[in-house]
Parts: sequence; structure tokens; C-alpha cells
Amino acid sequence: MGLCIPYGLGVGYALLSSSLLVLIPVCVVGGLLVGPAISCMMDALFRSYRDAPRGWWENYCKGMKQNWKSSLLPGIVFCLALGIELFFGMVLFSAEQLPGIGTLAVLLCRTAVAADAVHRLLAASRPV
Repeated sequence: MGLCIPYGLGVGYALLSSSLLVLIPVCVVGGLLVGPAISCMMDALFRSYRDAPRGWWENYCKGMKQNWKSSLLPGIVFCLALGIELFFGMVLFSAEQLPGIGTLAVLLCRTAVAADAVHRLLAASRPV
């Protein structure tokens, strides 16, 4: 998962600079890289469970050929959701005073809605 390192560094820089203008492009580019990588890793894993005749690298490459287009959008959405959640978590915990119960309720509801949306999007893409 070497592709996660530039995404993590970019999100870390966006969090430290407190800039959403940096976070959004970093998350989009990270999603374009990480989405197909995770999809191919899962495809190779499932092929090995089904006793595929090839090695893991051949299965990974075959999964890349079959799933890279369909995994771009879920990768972008997931990375955006993760980056924005990290950003708002950083804003929440770096505040000078404790947040009110209303702020916590809004953040928890938004997190639940975002997690449900990502789960539905990933379930709808159905990689082979």
C-alpha cells in the first residue's frame, strides 16, 4: 500500500495548514490512486480464496485490467469522506473550548450519513 503514503502526507499537510483548498484536490488525487489499488488487492485476495491458477501478481494485474474504471469513483468518494472527517475532527479537537451537545450531535449524524453513503456506493460498484 505504498500509494497511501502520498495521500497521507497530503492530508497531513492540509490538516496542519488548516486548508480545505489543499484537502479537496489531495483527496481527489488520492482517491484516483488508492481506489484501484484497494480494488485490485481485494480482487487478488478473492481469487486466491477461489484457488485461482495464477500467482498473486498475475491476479492483481488481471484485477487491475477488469476493475480500474469502476473503482475510480468509489475511491474518490471514500477518500473525500475520510479526509473531510479527519479535517472536521481536527477542527473539533483543536478548538479553544469544548463543543456543545448540538455540535456533537450534528457531527455524529453527518458521520453516520457519510459512512452510509460510502457503504452504499461501494456496494453498488460490485468489483469482480
